[in-house]
Amino acid sequence: MEDRADVVVVGGGISGCAIAYNLAKRGKKVVLLEKDEIAFEASGRTVAAVGLLGKQEGEFLFAEHSLRLYDQLSDDLSYDVEFIKEGRLLPAEAEADRPIFQEMVAAAKDAGVELELLGREQVRRRFPYIEGGFYDMAYSPNEGHVNPVKVVDGFARAAREYGVQIYTGCIATDIGVTGGRVTSVDTNKGEIKTDVVVNAAGVWAYRLADRVGVHIPIQIVRLSQGETEPAPRFIEPFVRSGIYCMRQTASGNIRVSNGYRDQAVYHDLSFHDMRDIAVWLPRLIKQRKYVSFRLDMELLRYDLRAFLASVRGRSNHHIAPRNKEPRRALHKVRGQLAAASKLIPRLKRLSIQNHWAGYIDLTPDLLPVLGPVGRPEGFFLSMGFSGHGFALGPIVGQLLAEMIIDGKPSLPLDMFSADRFGKMDTPMPTRLM
Repeated sequence: MEDRADVVVVGGGISGCAIAYNLAKRGKKVVLLEKDEIAFEASGRTVAAVGLLGKQEGEFLFAEHSLRLYDQLSDDLSYDVEFIKEGRLLPAEAEADRPIFQEMVAAAKDAGVELELLGREQVRRRFPYIEGGFYDMAYSPNEGHVNPVKVVDGFARAAREYGVQIYTGCIATDIGVTGGRVTSVDTNKGEIKTDVVVNAAGVWAYRLADRVGVHIPIQIVRLSQGETEPAPRFIEPFVRSGIYCMRQTASGNIRVSNGYRDQAVYHDLSFHDMRDIAVWLPRLIKQRKYVSFRLDMELLRYDLRAFLASVRGRSNHHIAPRNKEPRRALHKVRGQLAAASKLIPRLKRLSIQNHWAGYIDLTPDLLPVLGPVGRPEGFFLSMGFSGHGFALGPIVGQLLAEMIIDGKPSLPLDMFSADRFGKMDTPMPTRLM
């Protein structure tokens, strides 16, 4: 194992792999640590929509730049990431969808997103497989979707070609700090000396930040997804309605997940919930009809062991569970496919072949945390993407590398700074994620 690096990146999802690739491309000696396998957690479990609709104010510019990078990503990485750029359809199929639909459409228009509002006859002509009813339909032609595992794997492969050492099954347990500056990373496989650490550890990134006194208010929810058996390709765009989203993969499977209104998420109760309860309790109450609470005994036991170890002064190796498979909810996935079948009746012939669940890390304002922290120097964050990490991944990789090497990114990151939560005026979003 390498004992020294210019930069150590913690996390083998899209953010971590894209950052490592961009750093190494510019000549830095980089080590990437992943506690499981590349793309094991959220980055490998997403529907991987790429585009602008549904983003918050402030994210549009970054999503637009990221979309441009996706346009050429297969060529840049010399690896097919299965980018299908056939647009996004946003139907409002129920009266309750319409206020959220109108909010998203208005935000997109204000941001200059190319958007068409389609009537029923226009929809029937352009997308003849849509036979069900709807109130409104928006179409953004420049969006698309990718194969998430191939994207992360593509970045990881390209990073290795530039010399990045990637260690899987390797968990970062602590950050060494001397004189207010990062000096090393401790792992279960040894210590690595470095002046720069990028914390891109996904839903567990807040725990590593805690080790150096950087507090980020993170909440974690669990989302189930699934896909059907392969079918002849007939659905071109990504479709997201009030209660489901779906896309057809390059191999023909129909992948389904939650919608923009009924987001059908679970929250696994644990000791974590005592952290920032004043921030999160009002948000959970406001969104209570969309969140189901469960006890995850495996996670509770892990957190109890971590707490007891910290009391005994042996906390280093209890930072995040490894090989954690979140509990799945097949009935939710089946319900989403059934709802999608009302808009596209051909889907009734298909059944769910595979399903899984993944965790999503939320921040109070649903915006990511990107860039350096005040102290310790040399500690950078790329976390809290609130379900938008895949759309933003390529541009985040570029900007964090610029920040580390040049001291200034080509796009401003001020609104994503870690210190914004200390100002006590974080707005409460209207949607869950």
